[in-house]
Amino acid sequence: PLYALADAGGDRNHLLVMEEGNDSDRPTRIFRVNYRSESPAKDLFFELPKFLVYGLTLDPDYLSNGFLYLFQKGHLPAFRDRGVRISRYRVMDHKIDP
Repeated sequence: PLYALADAGGDRNHLLVMEEGNDSDRPTRIFRVNYRSESPAKDLFFELPKFLVYGLTLDPDYLSNGFLYLFQKGHLPAFRDRGVRISRYRVMDHKIDP
C-alpha cells in the first residue's frame, strides 16, 4: 500500500487503502478494508488509470457532503508536463462517483 486513511463513514472499522499504479495496465486502486475483521477483505472503492495518485484526504464536512480529494499526477508521456492535480470526488454508498 502507498497510503491508508481511516474512513470517516460512521463505523470506524474501515480504512481506505491505496495501491500504487504504474501505467494504464496497472491503475491506481483504492480499496475499502475492514481492518477489524479476522479475515479482512478489500472491496474496490475506486480505480484511476493513467494517473499516479500520491495521497487522499477527506473534506472537513465529509459526513455531510461526501467529498474526498485525490492528489494525482499524470504519468503517461502525454501528461508528464501538466503538473500535479487535486481532484474532488463525491463518495456515495462506499464508492466514488466520478
